Amino acid sequence: MEHNFTEDVKTKSDKKLKEIVIHFDNYQEALISAAENELANRGIELSDEEKRTIEIAKQKMVQETIKKQETDEDWDAFHPKWKQNIVKDENAPQLYSRRVINIFSILFCVLFGGILLAIQLSQVK
Repeated sequence: MEHNFTEDVKTKSDKKLKEIVIHFDNYQEALISAAENELANRGIELSDEEKRTIEIAKQKMVQETIKKQETDEDWDAFHPKWKQNIVKDENAPQLYSRRVINIFSILFCVLFGGILLAIQLSQVK
C-alpha cells in the first residue's frame, strides 16, 4: 500500500518542502517526488548551494552502498574467495570446508539445540 502525498504536501510551507527535498534520506521516495512537484507548482527553485548539497548527499549514499556490498561479499559463504583455500597436499588431514560448516550450522542448529535441551532436562529430573 503506497500513500499518495500530493494532498499532504499542499499544506506544508515552502521551508518544510525544501527540507524534505534536501534531506531526502529521511523520507519516502513518494513524499520527496510530491514535494518536488509541489515546489515546481509554486514556482520555487532550489538554490545552487541546495542542489549541490543534494548531489553530494546522493554521491555519499551511493559510495556507502557500494562499500557495504563489497563488505557483504567478503562474508558470503559461497564467494569464490573461499575456493582459494584448497590444499593439494595428499598427506594433509581431510577437513570440512567453511562452506559445509556454515551450511550445517544454519540447517541443523535448531535440531542440535533441541537435543541438548532434552539431555539437560532429563538430567534435571
